[in-house]
Amino acid sequence: MGYEQQRDFIKTALGPQFAANNISTKIIIYDHNYNYDNIVTQEHYPVHIYDDAEANKYIDGAAYHAYGGSNTEMDYVTSKYPNKNLYFTEIAIGEWNYNFQGDLMWNTREIGIGTLNKGSKCAIMWNLLLDTNHGPYRPNGCSNSYGAVDVKVPGYSELIYRSHYYDMAHLSKVIKPDSIRLGTTVSGSSNVYATSAINTNGFIGAVLLNDQDQDVTVSVHCGSHAFDVPMSKRSVVSVIWKQ
Repeated sequence: MGYEQQRDFIKTALGPQFAANNISTKIIIYDHNYNYDNIVTQEHYPVHIYDDAEANKYIDGAAYHAYGGSNTEMDYVTSKYPNKNLYFTEIAIGEWNYNFQGDLMWNTREIGIGTLNKGSKCAIMWNLLLDTNHGPYRPNGCSNSYGAVDVKVPGYSELIYRSHYYDMAHLSKVIKPDSIRLGTTVSGSSNVYATSAINTNGFIGAVLLNDQDQDVTVSVHCGSHAFDVPMSKRSVVSVIWKQ
């Protein structure tokens, strides 16, 4: 569906029906790759829809996948419409060149840390649980994906924990629902990345990534708090403290 069709559907049908029936479900547009599948006429898809005032008033935000392009597209959309929300809604791992360490580094850097720092309200890894036959999947759907956790068949008695499991584990351990994202700056290394948020209970959580082949010590400074975090090469660390 091109942006023209989605725009017109929202402003003439979906949006008015939601309003007429007091439906509060959020309308989130696009939900595809950063690069718009390299279709020139569809570049910056959400912005074109937001430009239409009648469609705009019904829309909460836009969602993205990471199978093409760069998450810098989120920066562009925010620069045009800073009051619209962003959501990262899909990235998968699978038999295509899977490497636990490499995927852990890339997904933590580009998705777990990268999209949150660009304003995304979520980071969804796809899928949560599959079996070692890559199922269940729909007919003609992707048949070679891994879950964050795979259950071995036959027997269903043994679990395999993939890189996405640890991506989600680090983030969800220290950054909780309804937390507020904090501005996070990293200096001194181009291979260390971080994101942080303050939780509703007052605790601050941060996820740190050392994406290089040497151990480092990361010094964390937040208000009156400062502490060092030793990190092994190619590693992820989650920390939490009371401000």
